[in-house]
Amino acid sequence: MSEGLRVCPRCGRPYSYLERHRIGRKVYLYAVHYEGYESGPDGRMHKRVRKCYLGPADSPLVSASPGAVATQEGSVYDRLSALTGLPAEEIERQIRELLEAERRLRELQ
Repeated sequence: MSEGLRVCPRCGRPYSYLERHRIGRKVYLYAVHYEGYESGPDGRMHKRVRKCYLGPADSPLVSASPGAVATQEGSVYDRLSALTGLPAEEIERQIRELLEAERRLRELQ
């Protein structure tokens, strides 16, 4: 698996980078998904991104997942498998099917 591929622990899709927001003394993490460009109301092109809230940076689940754990192949599927009781391969297959369905729906729009 390439070192650059990072998987969002919330939605299972690859993310571009992590964004940190500090509110008071707490730091919160967001996985930022780059979704291309779109024309804005002013006629100029703007990046389109979607953010998934991951939680406080000091949370054990969050602090483990965006780093080394989330970049290892299957780690997100293994955690989902432990939560749902389904085999990791089945979860991966279902996510692929959902992503393919989403891609087809976007093509229809």
